[in-house]
Amino acid sequence: MSDTNVLLRTESKKGKKIIFGFPRLGTSLVLGIEGFALFTLYYTGYNLDSFSIGLALAMGYLSIAAGQFLLGWLSDGKYTKIGRRKPYLIIFGPLLGISFIFLLLPALVLPDMSDQTGLFLWLLIWDVIFRFCYAVTTPYQAWMAEIFPASERPEVSQVQNTFNFVGNGLMALTTLLVFTDVFDKVAANPDIIPIEFLIIVLAF
Repeated sequence: MSDTNVLLRTESKKGKKIIFGFPRLGTSLVLGIEGFALFTLYYTGYNLDSFSIGLALAMGYLSIAAGQFLLGWLSDGKYTKIGRRKPYLIIFGPLLGISFIFLLLPALVLPDMSDQTGLFLWLLIWDVIFRFCYAVTTPYQAWMAEIFPASERPEVSQVQNTFNFVGNGLMALTTLLVFTDVFDKVAANPDIIPIEFLIIVLAF
């Protein structure tokens, strides 16, 4: 067989690998901040009782387990015109960002921050949505096998891990340097969102 009859797959460019791994920065940031700040924000800032917060967060963890199974199963078995993985990334990626904003900034929408029942339902609904949408990382990770050859996947995984470490580092700095004061400000006046908190949440 001549060389002209052999189909060779060209090596992926470095930029493509970086672009593919970059979303790990965002997912590490939002999940880390959500995991660190949510309980303290609602308990210290909004004075919601610990049992209600724990129940809402537990439902959120169940939803991510269901989401990882469901999105993985659907994306493996359903092929669309734009591929098997892209539809889920297009739908659930933006929803992840929206639910993150609503989770941490309930005062943007809720008219009465002293309504404990309304606050609990808000936390429950949006944490379930947030964690279910976070399961989009399952088809995202599976997508790597479809766009990179096996020889390149270790390098792509290293790029993802690098962004993951950077995201965790930024999350730690943000929570230590900013969020401690934010919780005190929210506790003093739950109806007013501290400007630094608003900027950080919207930026992430």
